[in-house]
Amino acid sequence: MIPDRWLAVAAGAPDSAAVGLVAAQLVQSGARAVVEQADGTLVTHFPPPDDVPVFLAALGSALNQAAGGPVDLRCHWLPHEEWAETWRQGLRPTRVSRRITVAPTWDVPPEPDGGVLITLDPGVAFGTARHASTRCALRLLDSAVRPGADIADVGTGSGILAIAAARLGAGRVLAADDDPLACAAARDNVDANRAGDAVEIHERRVSPDWLAAHHPLDGVAANIESGVLTALLPGFAAALAPGGWLMVSGLLAEESGDFAYAAAPFGFRLRDDDAEDGWWAGTFRLVPGSADG
Repeated sequence: MIPDRWLAVAAGAPDSAAVGLVAAQLVQSGARAVVEQADGTLVTHFPPPDDVPVFLAALGSALNQAAGGPVDLRCHWLPHEEWAETWRQGLRPTRVSRRITVAPTWDVPPEPDGGVLITLDPGVAFGTARHASTRCALRLLDSAVRPGADIADVGTGSGILAIAAARLGAGRVLAADDDPLACAAARDNVDANRAGDAVEIHERRVSPDWLAAHHPLDGVAANIESGVLTALLPGFAAALAPGGWLMVSGLLAEESGDFAYAAAPFGFRLRDDDAEDGWWAGTFRLVPGSADG
């Protein structure tokens, strides 16, 4: 059920170098979306916590640790209707890659010649072309998806990556998320983009065993935080056919080397990457015979 109000949080990082770290921690803490304002303040929204003071104390501690210094934290309540209108004001048609254009459902441009138009109403789910990690992921998907491919989208959020894969020609896309609100938004967006023949929405927490059960996949896309990505590496390797690809996003640029190092023992080799506004995404190939052990 969509809450009738949201806890709006503004977080001021101690310096510009910490902005990406604070944004990543907000997402990891359950923020619905994070928007950086002109002065560097990060604004986001959380569903109503059971105990607001306890939640804010824990959030402040996590942000301070992530930033390596004090984070200025302010909050207020925002009715859902006002939040929805505020969020809509920031969305506009965006040409993301060579072929992909993303537009909100209330501002739809003409279909691009030879390209793919995705219309999106994210609702309360993460995943719009407004966020750099999503743009990086879409650009890499544009190069990775082949017609007829079987793909998984882990942590689908609004469904934007699953829809993009389907519109780029994937034959089947398993889109999974453990957030019921995100799954509801994803189903609506899949229907609106006429991608229901290819995209299956699974409301569940993805585990390595679940991924392995869907072997062999041609590709896996995952735009989630680095700790979860690293924990799922055994499942990614077990799910993919030899030579299959793994596209990860949601990592800070400074986390990219550590992730590539962690992925190498499972047979993953970096083939392409993209970066924007301090966020990084990479496409890895599963190289037969290169896994340790």
